[in-house]
Amino acid sequence: CAPFDITNHDVGNFIGLDTAESGWGHFGYIDYLYKNHQLPDAEHIGVWEFYQPPGFHILGAIILGITRLFNVVEPLCYESLQIITLCCSCLTIWTVYQILKEFDINCKWLSCLIVVLALHPFFSIMSVTLNNDCMTMYLMTLIIWNAIRWYKNQTFVKMFYLALSFGIGMFTKFSVAIMAVGVGGMFAYVLWLRRSELKEVISQFI
Repeated sequence: CAPFDITNHDVGNFIGLDTAESGWGHFGYIDYLYKNHQLPDAEHIGVWEFYQPPGFHILGAIILGITRLFNVVEPLCYESLQIITLCCSCLTIWTVYQILKEFDINCKWLSCLIVVLALHPFFSIMSVTLNNDCMTMYLMTLIIWNAIRWYKNQTFVKMFYLALSFGIGMFTKFSVAIMAVGVGGMFAYVLWLRRSELKEVISQFI
């Protein structure tokens, strides 16, 4: 039930869906993509949040387009964008559950951990915050899960999922690149463990 503009962290503003103009911030970025059906040109790149990768904002533009098909009033169109952050918040909890399962934690303790996580107010806040942070958080946990799965079973398929989650993450926010530090360290350790199979391991890294 939280309004779409409950946060003021660079979200910006919508000028109106029936105008040619776009506002600033994350809302302006979504608005621009919805109205122009193209990425920002050179004139807009340095404006507020327009420098960000467009993953989250493209999804937002698609949601706006779908809601407009049903003649939904503008304020509700904007609130419909919260479906993205709501889904990402829920998926983050599910992914953390999958990560914890990889460590064979006792079922009772695993249930307690997930209950604490699911009821933590942080995820409620993130689920209504309309910027790309919630989607970034989900993709970072997805990278961790895929990295663990690859480490346990070092196949090309597992590596593909890890690479895909990195790619979508970088398409959402550049700060996802920090995950490469931890994953790179894991790669180096596996390379040392399997130094007699360098060709196969390096081919997966590539």
